Parts: sequence; C-alpha cells; structure tokens
Amino acid sequence: MSKCIICKGNIKILQNKSLKCTVPMGTKIFFVSLGICKECGHVQKIIDSSWKKGIKNLYEKKYFFLGKHINFKNNKVISRDDFIVKKIKKKLQLENSGNFLDIGCGAGNFLHSFAKFNKGWLVNAQDISSINKKLVLKKKLIKKFYQCDITKIKEKFDLISANHVLEHVT
Repeated sequence: MSKCIICKGNIKILQNKSLKCTVPMGTKIFFVSLGICKECGHVQKIIDSSWKKGIKNLYEKKYFFLGKHINFKNNKVISRDDFIVKKIKKKLQLENSGNFLDIGCGAGNFLHSFAKFNKGWLVNAQDISSINKKLVLKKKLIKKFYQCDITKIKEKFDLISANHVLEHVT
C-alpha cells in the first residue's frame, strides 16, 4: 500500500483504472493512479513503478517550463498566477512593502505576477536548479536568487510561497 507524501498515512485508490498522463516538456504518455490519504485527505498521484518511470529524467538540463498556468473566469482566459496573487493580497491584507520568497520558483512566472501587483515588496527567488536562473533574473525584479536547499537560507521573510512545488516532491 502506498503512503501519503504529506503525513505518511495509508492511501485509498480513487479509481480502478489508471489515467493517461505526461509531464511538462514530456512527449511520452504513461499511466498514473490517484489516491486519497485516509488520515489527512490529501489527493495525490500514487508513486509506483509507472510513475517513477514516467518522471525519469524529468529534471535533466533540458527541462524547463516556459508555459503559464491559466484559468478561465467569465469565459475569458486569465493568468492563474495573477489570479492567485490578487487573492493572496486581498485575503492576507498585505502591507505596501515587505520581503517575499518564492520557493521552487521555476521559470519565475509566479514571482513576476507577485512583483507586478506588489511593487513595494522585495521579491526573492529560490530553486535547487540553475536551469531557469537567467530567465528569472532577466526582468530585474528579483532582489536575490537562492540556488540552494531552503534550509541554507538565513534571511527573514514576511511572506513565503511554495506555489507549484508540492507536486514535485516525492
């Protein structure tokens, strides 16, 4: 039986049939099953031999995700990152300035949305890979790019996000 990636609880398979899946920048289809943790309720992919085979080589040098995540609102395509940042700003009633860190920033799409709607904030990026570093730093909005494990970062932040990270943790 698979264990939950969050709490290590037991997982119940949600469907009998595996789903067809691919990974960003991927060209091959593989099969994946979904399950739900009986303890914490987190829905997740089952990490089995099919999943491991499908993600093999995902984080090679050639991997980078330039696409933007989108949503639909009132029959219009909108940036998911812009949508999330606006919701965070409203819900948390963010101050006009602060120090922000995006963990696992990837290509920096979420960072750039955050900087666009929070102009008084210092925006910092973190990723374990340097693949997208030039792309992230290109817009000159980033105070610092940390290429390291997050435990090595000693600076204090007013807000930290880990947007689009959990699905990469196995």
